[in-house]
Amino acid sequence: MSDSQQGASGASARGRGSLWLEDLNSIRRDSPIYNGVPSVVTIRQSQPQSQPQQQGSPVKVVTLDDDSDDNPDPQPHPPQQQGNPDNTITINSDSDDGPVQEVTGGTGNNSSDDQIWGYARADIQAYYGLQGLPRARAVNLLGYQTGYAPQADYPSPTSGLRFDVAQLRRDIAGNSRVRQREIDEAYSAQNFAYSAPLPFEEAITRNWLAEAPELVRGFPMVEEVEFLLQPNMAGASSNCFFKAVALVVYGDHTFYGRVKAEHLQLFDVALRWEHPRHGLYHQMNARFYSTVVTGPGGARRTVANIYQMLTVPSMYTALDVFDITADLYNLFIVVYTLDGNNEVTNVTTMGSYNARHVFICHVDGNHFKPMIPNEYYASEFQLPRITYQSTRGYPMTSRRDENKHALDHSWRNRWAGKLDRRQGALPVEHAFYQTTLTSVMRGTQLRQ
Repeated sequence: MSDSQQGASGASARGRGSLWLEDLNSIRRDSPIYNGVPSVVTIRQSQPQSQPQQQGSPVKVVTLDDDSDDNPDPQPHPPQQQGNPDNTITINSDSDDGPVQEVTGGTGNNSSDDQIWGYARADIQAYYGLQGLPRARAVNLLGYQTGYAPQADYPSPTSGLRFDVAQLRRDIAGNSRVRQREIDEAYSAQNFAYSAPLPFEEAITRNWLAEAPELVRGFPMVEEVEFLLQPNMAGASSNCFFKAVALVVYGDHTFYGRVKAEHLQLFDVALRWEHPRHGLYHQMNARFYSTVVTGPGGARRTVANIYQMLTVPSMYTALDVFDITADLYNLFIVVYTLDGNNEVTNVTTMGSYNARHVFICHVDGNHFKPMIPNEYYASEFQLPRITYQSTRGYPMTSRRDENKHALDHSWRNRWAGKLDRRQGALPVEHAFYQTTLTSVMRGTQLRQ
């Protein structure tokens, strides 16, 4: 493309941006949701140097920071004193702020420096994506993994959880087990037995503003828009991912248990048969993440794949899981990643563009805050369309995007050939019961 063509394209993009701003006036609120002075984020001005991938591992790993929404102090889990091999899993993941690192590991009581659990240390660490780590560190990270065997499938609904939850509960002083009565009570609450989901505008007033929000502007592509960030500190610790989604979908963070169960349900179904997302979810499940589990007695750092992450209580959840969220609720999710200096280091989107647009702030690698525009109706607000021209000049945009279809832009598709946005949204699954099916087939009164 010549300089004159590039200049014309840039001017055209700016013109579209001006039209987008003018259109915003049609969805402007009579008054802002919250009055205050906004802070302004900066946008990273230099492309981060990507770290070289370790040879021999097909997967990358997202590393979550030690700090959480309730500031735990994670300690490595001591090696298990048992001879049984632990589970093994591999994982890929784009780093939230650019670089990608691979992590794998294993535990065991074998004193040989070149072995873990009686297997070759290099094989174990490659399986879990922990190449390059000292053996002691790898052993600590793998303390809760169980059932490893060479060429074993990753933990999944069919191959088993392969995670020592009972030992984890003992280590963090959690309850040894959850009683059926607790499950029954939670099921009633999560099934809206005591309170129904609120219309979104009412949820903003009653729940989003229950904690003093932050006002922030300067985010890429929407620099002029002031956003309200919900702190997302109330309620269960280490569940900020699912609480953020619950606020967006159901208007109340207390439905986080339902949200996590819905994610696991979809993931389970897709992994078991040739579901439209079977290939993608299988690839996602082949990544291990360094993560943290918290409880009354402290926190433990471990590694887990997505199936384990969606199953084990109070485990930090990786940003990659938003791809499942987008499928589950038919959302277009925009995630802005901020570092500790209030600098935007990455932009990630999931889902089909014509779906409802929701915004999430991923703060310092360890906390998720839902966002809504402060002066415009969130239900009508959309991010400008992502193309190479509309994102030129942002450091997160690569020249590799220049000749790509917009649906293959790096902000839109991080999974290469495993996710074809041209196929459109995944059909949203809703529960129904035999009693209701009987009624609509027979034309009979619905039985209670």
